[in-house]
Amino acid sequence: MMHMTVISGSERRRRWSQAEREEIVLASFVPGAVIAEVARQFDVSTSLIYKWRRDVQQSDAKFVPASIAATAPARLVLTVLRALR
Repeated sequence: MMHMTVISGSERRRRWSQAEREEIVLASFVPGAVIAEVARQFDVSTSLIYKWRRDVQQSDAKFVPASIAATAPARLVLTVLRALR
């Protein structure tokens, strides 16, 4: 049996709260999750889930922490000094 949601009145689009969006996006990132199944579970279109996932990934990509090992330059300097002798 097919499930259909009919939205009537002047407001034709559903409004998803931030918490609902986060729940749906988290469900879509679970290992082995199929986007189409997640979409059916929450009664939302697959394209909207992909958009929300893209938005999350782009917002997370603004800052990437980096660390530099202190031993790497010292080895390089020793190699250069030995080559100069």
